[in-house]
Amino acid sequence: MKDLKYQRISFDEFELDMTQRSLLQNGRSVPLNAKTFDLLLFLTENSGRVLTKDEILDAVWEGQIVEEANLSVQISALRKALNENKDSPKFLITIPRKGYKFIADINYGDTELVFEKQKLSQITIEEEITDHTDTNSDSRNSGFSENEVSKRKRFLIGGLAMGLLLTLIGAGFGIYHFGNFKNSALPFQNIKLTRLTNNGVVECVAISPNGNYVVYVLSEKDGNSLWLRQGGTASDINLLEPKEATFWGITFSPDGKYVYYSLFSPDNIDYELFRIPSLGGIEEKIPDISTSRVTFSPDGENIAFIQTNSREKYNALYIADKDGKNQRIIAKKDYPNTFHMSVNAVSWSPDGKMIASLVRRSGDDGDFFEVVGVNPTGGSEEILSKKRWSEIESIEWLQDGRGLLIAARDMPSSDTQIWFLPGSKDDPRKITNDLNQYYEISAASNGESMVAIQTNTVNGIYVGERNGENYNQLVKETSRLDPVIWTPDGKIVFHSKKDGRSNLWKMNADGSNRQQLTTNAEVSPFGICASPDGRYIVFSSWGSGRLNLWRIDSDGKNQKQLTNGKADAFPNCSPDNETIIFQKGIFSEPMLWTISIDGGNEEKLTDFQSKWAAVSEDGEKISYFKMVEDRWKIGFVSKEGKKIPQMLDVPKNHKENRVVWAEDDNSIFYIGAEGGVGNIWSINLTNSEIKPVTVFSSQRLRDF
Repeated sequence: MKDLKYQRISFDEFELDMTQRSLLQNGRSVPLNAKTFDLLLFLTENSGRVLTKDEILDAVWEGQIVEEANLSVQISALRKALNENKDSPKFLITIPRKGYKFIADINYGDTELVFEKQKLSQITIEEEITDHTDTNSDSRNSGFSENEVSKRKRFLIGGLAMGLLLTLIGAGFGIYHFGNFKNSALPFQNIKLTRLTNNGVVECVAISPNGNYVVYVLSEKDGNSLWLRQGGTASDINLLEPKEATFWGITFSPDGKYVYYSLFSPDNIDYELFRIPSLGGIEEKIPDISTSRVTFSPDGENIAFIQTNSREKYNALYIADKDGKNQRIIAKKDYPNTFHMSVNAVSWSPDGKMIASLVRRSGDDGDFFEVVGVNPTGGSEEILSKKRWSEIESIEWLQDGRGLLIAARDMPSSDTQIWFLPGSKDDPRKITNDLNQYYEISAASNGESMVAIQTNTVNGIYVGERNGENYNQLVKETSRLDPVIWTPDGKIVFHSKKDGRSNLWKMNADGSNRQQLTTNAEVSPFGICASPDGRYIVFSSWGSGRLNLWRIDSDGKNQKQLTNGKADAFPNCSPDNETIIFQKGIFSEPMLWTISIDGGNEEKLTDFQSKWAAVSEDGEKISYFKMVEDRWKIGFVSKEGKKIPQMLDVPKNHKENRVVWAEDDNSIFYIGAEGGVGNIWSINLTNSEIKPVTVFSSQRLRDF
């Protein structure tokens, strides 16, 4: 449970005295036992939010095994203490089939906040993975020798007594407020960080121009919901009930009256732009705009945004009226050098003379990101930073014009930190420098505060039965551990930054005898596989300065570069022990290619956009993802590259853009997520039946 220390919390005629752990009504003490007090404290801290019974049990009875009846007893005691009638509640309402919601207005006094590190568990299961790059994913597939495939797969993925290798990634997500920098000669030399949320499921965030409100998105069981919090309080207003859609790019209008946001729904082919009054009301769709985020001109009359034309292979920076009318292109870029469609990819300067935009470059020396300034009148462009960035997640102008805040990685294996990019084009300066990741920067126009999403991860590798409930933890670290695979001899190979760099490690199936396989290899998250005969491990790496495929012996010796393209990733080791199927191209024109496991000439397998390949167990078929009429499909080709007529719709709950073949090749597995909870699902290739394979209730899956 969040450790909050307040001297007093008040609502209506009641007051919680934290120093005495007592409840007062109009100054008179109300009898309350210790557990009921803890329950009331948790409810007031989360006022305005629907709390599930499991959430309450986990927080109030942390670390204890209790029956749900205990909660009912304490709820009843609390209603009695508050003179509350269940049928006409004033403070606490019951949400059928969901939980409870405390609805009183909360005031905090003489406050000192102490936060614990909250963990959001995320299970990652071995075998082929996806990460959030390009269309937010990557994948890998591991191979096995014929005899070992049958034996190992029956244990891992098929048959009656099946086990799994799981990587558990726990992430604490919090909205952080950064303040106390207005009067410093250089921004952010002295900053104060205040954690605003502690629930672990924040997706997007923005701060109002005056700094008084923060709007954010929560990932809930029934979808994503939109919330507003007033500064200095822990009271939240629900602006939108959960939707089966993903929110992108939240921003306030300059006058603070509206919140704009993009939605990506499984039922729609692209983003849709909406706005809603910032204190609640009816949402309104802004027609004919499909973008991940808009930015406002200083006077609030115009918006700028990036929009893609995939058929014509370009994207462009647009300007329109604030209601979406009078759209016009001011700058256009053809693939592969394009404007980047990240969440916060555009920001209008406070003097109105420049729109800062992210650009993704693809050259002979690899892919990189840069920040450019585009003139909103003539479309002329200038580079705002000489530095090449591995990735930029978010940009935001400071309203005094001194420069930009960016959330970026300067090296492929580094963490995403907040940087200050001076308007003078001097060298950028790191504001944060820790083991956390930072995303979605939003700054108030008063120059006194900004907010960002901070994530801190606790990763683990787990092994257990597929249909079982008990998993043995083998590894626990603060950095990511995927990709992770089995080798044919039953060892586990995985990614780790234990030595401070991205490398491959190997251990026994029980976690013993851990060994480092590579040194300074700059291993990427974009794929790993083991040859079925057990001789080699193939992985993607930035070791050459570009993303290429590399090979090592199973003991880590004889490291060899196999490819030399601009972006080669997602290797699949074919059952013939001779061929690697991989993806050439990450950000644009991805296609499937093959190469000998010994290197040499590359051969094109597909001549159309196709990505995230997976090889069937017999090696005869290869699945891939493809956009067809603006919708993602799963297609198939033979090992020779001949198209197979069958094509599947990507399920709505599909979370990670990858699949794994079952050992009988009659179905494929994928990770599906519902309300942030992930499970493995299967698709029958004969009748297209979709059904769950695992029954996790509180975890998020990433790799298996």
